[in-house]
Amino acid sequence: MKRIIKNLTVLLAVSMMLVACGDVKPSSRTTHSSSQESSITSSSSKKESSSQAPSSQASSKPSSSSQAPSSSSQASSSQAPSSSSQAPSSSSQAPSSQAPSSSSQAPSSSEQSSSTSQGSSFVEDPNFAYKDKLIKHGGASAEYIFEAECTNLETKEGLGYSGTATESGMAAYDVVENISYVSYLYRPDISLNFLIVCDRDINDAVLKAHLGGEFMHVQLDPSTYNFRVDTIITDEDLEEACGNWDAAFFDYHETPEETGRYDISPWDCGVIDIDASDEQGPGLWELFRITSKLRLKKGVNCISLVTTNNINPGAGTMAAIAPVVDYISITTSANLGMYEIIDNGQGTNGCHIKT
Repeated sequence: MKRIIKNLTVLLAVSMMLVACGDVKPSSRTTHSSSQESSITSSSSKKESSSQAPSSQASSKPSSSSQAPSSSSQASSSQAPSSSSQAPSSSSQAPSSQAPSSSSQAPSSSEQSSSTSQGSSFVEDPNFAYKDKLIKHGGASAEYIFEAECTNLETKEGLGYSGTATESGMAAYDVVENISYVSYLYRPDISLNFLIVCDRDINDAVLKAHLGGEFMHVQLDPSTYNFRVDTIITDEDLEEACGNWDAAFFDYHETPEETGRYDISPWDCGVIDIDASDEQGPGLWELFRITSKLRLKKGVNCISLVTTNNINPGAGTMAAIAPVVDYISITTSANLGMYEIIDNGQGTNGCHIKT
């Protein structure tokens, strides 16, 4: 009986040991499996890390290659467009800031070219052949007066109310108005010639004429009376034509190109209208603006007032309608003068600046 109890005790102890061993084995298995899981995890992590390593290298290489294109794309696509975007910007600035500025200065340059003819940047020519004929004004501009009675009247023969007058006899004097003038211009094709010396080329001078009427209603326009300008007067002309301008100059030169001729038309004043029907002398005087675009060349120019009609006024011996002429005036910044001043018995103040 004791043996049986002992055996049972042994069996119980063995079974407990077996149970204990069985507990240990599952625990060891669990530990082993966890260790395997950890080793698998670590190996998988190693694989992942090893797979990441190539991946990182692969990614790093493509990344570098992708960066290389990126940098090149930045160089070509970002910077080049940027530069091209800047280029249009600069070009857009060129038209917007500089081009308009230059165009806004173009009028200024044209004003300068005009002011060159106006005298602000004019350089005096010390070798100008006619410099001794000039009257210098020294300002921005001046109005020059050229007296008709001091022009060359040689060889001229005019018609009047009763009879004719020749040369210096055509110069007269208005006692009431204290004006010397030229009359007897009542015949076709007779002219009064002002030889104007100019020290530069100009194209914007103002020409006026102080005219009077006598005996008739004087109503004229460019079709019946002519303001003719010749801008090319040679030394030969000055030697041979002076004193016989109508024949030696007008008749000698047949084409406008030879003398730089142009006729002023229309006039700024429209028409010349002086009603002097009741006047026996030049009692009515008016100043007419002929043009504000008078063109003169450097040298000697001729401005001629020409009777170009044959309208019979129906009184006396007159054969055309014409005004009597006191003076012409030219307003400009150029320095002007009169080539010759003739004493026709009415003084020699042929050219002066209006004050």
